[in-house]
Amino acid sequence: MKYIFLFFVILTLTKINCAELPELTEECMTELGISWSQMKEFGKMQFENIELPHNFKCLTLCMAKKSGHITHNQLNETAVLKDLPSGVTVDLEQCRGITGTTDCDKFYKIYECILKQFSKNTSK
Repeated sequence: MKYIFLFFVILTLTKINCAELPELTEECMTELGISWSQMKEFGKMQFENIELPHNFKCLTLCMAKKSGHITHNQLNETAVLKDLPSGVTVDLEQCRGITGTTDCDKFYKIYECILKQFSKNTSK
């Protein structure tokens, strides 16, 4: 499935402790009132290239903040680059000018940008 659970993929493929992933997910889902059945629906929507609901984009932002990839409402480029597997690079310059209608939208689009580069880089 294309880009299912975008942020989870990035977290899983980076050096973030995978034992923390379920805890981060649960914390953010609780904060945002997202159920597991909604998560499944979000996955289907991504696969079908349907615009994701705002709260799923906010889940991405929440997890990025809790993982340290976003600090002071800015992308923490040092943390993102540090957490990439060795030999994998992304050009964050391509993602810097991205804007959104809300912070959730903006950071979701930034992680889409990073994932696209990450996917190209790892498929070589």
